Amino acid sequence: MLRRTWPMILCVVVVVGCGSASHGGTAGTSQTGPTGTSHGGTAGVARPVVIGIGDQNPNMFADPRFARLGITSARVVVPWDVVTRPADAPDLAAFKGWLSAAQGAHVTPLISFGADSTNPAANFVPTVSQYTSAVSAFLKAFPQINDYTAWNEPDFVYRSLARHPSLAAAYFDALFELCSHCTVLAGDVYLPTAAAVPSSARASFFDGIAPLGPWLRAYIQGLHHQPAG
Repeated sequence: MLRRTWPMILCVVVVVGCGSASHGGTAGTSQTGPTGTSHGGTAGVARPVVIGIGDQNPNMFADPRFARLGITSARVVVPWDVVTRPADAPDLAAFKGWLSAAQGAHVTPLISFGADSTNPAANFVPTVSQYTSAVSAFLKAFPQINDYTAWNEPDFVYRSLARHPSLAAAYFDALFELCSHCTVLAGDVYLPTAAAVPSSARASFFDGIAPLGPWLRAYIQGLHHQPAG
């Protein structure tokens, strides 16, 4: 099943990548929704920040409280291989329902690829070739979608990808190259505040999390394309 994402306060403004590519540069990050994206076309040109929300439940779009927010962008997390893996058919059907509800509410979808939580090997980290093939199939299946993050919370300590920031950067590069007209967020990180972790678990939890700064530096170093911002 698709993982539900509860709304949280946005802590870090997102920098996004789209349009022409260049080498090097820096990347921005976001935390789980509400989501904020700075839409850009040419690298280095600032764009207005877009405030959105992350929720896996399509019923949100019919809620009058959501309508009163005036939000026009929403994020959903889908397995990276949701189109190519037959066992993901229920996830794909759920996503199509979410997408239909979002479009009916005139909300722009932001797709975040992530681990396949219904797969017994949920901690499996695809190669760049596997990722590229699966994401290419998704782009062909849903050409109307233009906003993406390459991987949901790649620094999440309980997934093996957290130990490979350069691979997370390679996912961004692959998605950037697959969809030249898309808006691709430069980063989407997990690191929570202490208040988000039960006090009884904080010591062991934060002992297992590498400082975000070194992780981001390694991630940025691995980027071959400069995100716009």
